[in-house]
Amino acid sequence: MNATISSIGLNSYEEGLIQGHLKILNTKTRDFWSYVGAGDDADLVITRKPVSTSGEAKVAILAEDGFRKAKNNLYYLGESLRIFSLLELLLDIEHDTSEDPLFSSSSITTCAASSIHDFCAALPTSERFEILVNNQPCCQVLFDQGEWKAASHQTKTDVISQLSNGHIRFNEQPSDIGLAATLTVKELLWELGAKHSTNRLSQTHQYRISSWPLFGTWYSAPYMARLSALYSKRFASIDDGVRFSGASPAQVQAFLSACHLCDLGLQKRPVLEPSDKDQLARPEPQTLTKGLLHGLRKKLGMAFSHD
Repeated sequence: MNATISSIGLNSYEEGLIQGHLKILNTKTRDFWSYVGAGDDADLVITRKPVSTSGEAKVAILAEDGFRKAKNNLYYLGESLRIFSLLELLLDIEHDTSEDPLFSSSSITTCAASSIHDFCAALPTSERFEILVNNQPCCQVLFDQGEWKAASHQTKTDVISQLSNGHIRFNEQPSDIGLAATLTVKELLWELGAKHSTNRLSQTHQYRISSWPLFGTWYSAPYMARLSALYSKRFASIDDGVRFSGASPAQVQAFLSACHLCDLGLQKRPVLEPSDKDQLARPEPQTLTKGLLHGLRKKLGMAFSHD
């Protein structure tokens, strides 16, 4: 999808800076962003002062220290037009304008976790950045031994508590705090999603995952192994997950949210109306449960010859 950026009140150097940033960022974003020059007829207008625009255009003001979303169509981009602030802005706009959002509503926690996920996915692995919560340092993130990891003076519990309760932003030029990165970002994202997400997924869709969570490393609860067995085997609804695992609807939705944040291949499709032939071919619930539990025992190394 193509998207456009224009500007009001910027000098030639700043206009060139935007065009230079886009040459790099268009390899990181979903949409292809083009700078179309001065004016207000674009999907995104970058300006130095508040302006009124026609239609659904987003407005980004070059003010404050870095990226901040003020309200639906208004952002602050930072005075210096840094490439990372522009990246945050474009990713946020793309997330808001998704044609087929996974969630019918998203919690503050999941919005924060999604921002961290998208920022890591878009950055070169040579970069380091700092996560600020309510403008206070929370942790630093760097790429180490093949994955993004976090370092902090705080405990994992305190880091997750902060990330789940405040407004986050990124500092792309942090000073080195001199600590080894011991937590993987996916470990943080998994716990944020599984324990703190209040997302609402559509009840008229079925879901499936392509990979199991890393239960030996990530947070786990007893019902999660059953949910992994069910959703990795076939498409299933939220109600199917509740019946099979004994978890609450909120726990099932939080589990699927965490799978999405950790790139476990979450897919969705509309619930299909079964034909008479499908009804005849559908296995009895006891048969389905036995098959899924057998798969679960095999995954955990507990299958026996008489199964």
